[in-house]
Amino acid sequence: MTGLALNIVVVGRILCSLLTIAADGSIESKEKEFVLTLDHTNFIETVSKHNFMAVEFYAPWCGHCKHLALEYEKATSISSKHYPSVFLANVDVNEEANRNLASEYGVRGYPTLKIF
Repeated sequence: MTGLALNIVVVGRILCSLLTIAADGSIESKEKEFVLTLDHTNFIETVSKHNFMAVEFYAPWCGHCKHLALEYEKATSISSKHYPSVFLANVDVNEEANRNLASEYGVRGYPTLKIF
């Protein structure tokens, strides 16, 4: 397995663990951490600055996206404390200017999580 593939597997496992812990509520956060908000103007620059980033492509009207948003926020808080090199971000693909990003990265349904 190549180094990049191994790193992607590791980050995927970390993300799954974070979302599981966040959904369980086992770890409470006193400080509110925020998911990085990306759009067509800062996506490439922001993603290229980080070794590992999970990006949620979402639409604000999507019920599944709304449910994930709460857990994703909790996971971001946990990640910042326990896995500081893992960043979580999102892109609102309902905005016309961001739709090309969704198309470019093969997003066909919402929410979609991609690891970069």
